[in-house]
Amino acid sequence: MASGSKISEGSFVLVDYSVEDAETGNLIDTTIEKVAEEKKFTGRDQFFPMLVIIGEKRLLPSIEKAIAEMKEGETKTLILKPEEA
Repeated sequence: MASGSKISEGSFVLVDYSVEDAETGNLIDTTIEKVAEEKKFTGRDQFFPMLVIIGEKRLLPSIEKAIAEMKEGETKTLILKPEEA
């Protein structure tokens, strides 16, 4: 995606993420090697961004919506209720 481009239906977006349990702080998954090292996470051995195609509905709706509203390089923290996850 070109810098400053609007994210829309069908956009290909590379996303780095980390998922933690809000109650325990335990790392559940991450695509970021530095985060894995800091949290002593051993759940994967390769770290690279995930390709997301906006509108493909392969993610939770709240997560896809949040990604679609972001700008390139932006960092966002989402806290989902159990019924949203």
